[in-house]
Amino acid sequence: MSNKAQKQIDRFWQNAIFQFLPHWVSPNHFTFVRLALIPLVLALISAKAFIFSLSLFVLAALCDSIDGALARERKMVTAWGLILDPIADKLLIILASLFLAIYYPWPNVLIAIVLLDFLMILGGVALAIFRPKKNLPPADFWGKGKMVFQSAGMIAIFLFLAFDALWLGRASLVLLLFAIIFALVSLANYGVKAVIKI
Repeated sequence: MSNKAQKQIDRFWQNAIFQFLPHWVSPNHFTFVRLALIPLVLALISAKAFIFSLSLFVLAALCDSIDGALARERKMVTAWGLILDPIADKLLIILASLFLAIYYPWPNVLIAIVLLDFLMILGGVALAIFRPKKNLPPADFWGKGKMVFQSAGMIAIFLFLAFDALWLGRASLVLLLFAIIFALVSLANYGVKAVIKI
């Protein structure tokens, strides 16, 4: 995502929500909401209530956009937030992917997404433990692009399973393949930046 697009999204949230939020509300509050939504999404997938689970999945994705914009708008970017935010993202994607893989015709693609996200979690946790006073590099173009493709691919899977439309299944496969490519580049870039920070 370009800086210009990000600024437009931030401006939208500022006009739509932030001006009404009390100052004690922090970006991490939205991150905790996302974490709380994860078991609900998984329960609804298990019940094959794909439309309802999709609704909560989208809500969690919106919370991701909101907490990042709020952190930038109110200058509340913290080292803890830089760690917790991507972990919340990864947990949502990993667990939803594992549950959806049961019904998805191309489960290997979802497993690849899970493995890449798991590697990113391990890398972030390791850096936080061994270098707690170092600022972690924020997500770059590739990391943000990966998240966009992942989210779009997951939404397409929910719709494919809900409506049994083959074109949606194929669209989800293409989106997830792009997400894998972006994830590989992001993982390499993140590793290099993290080493430099150390």
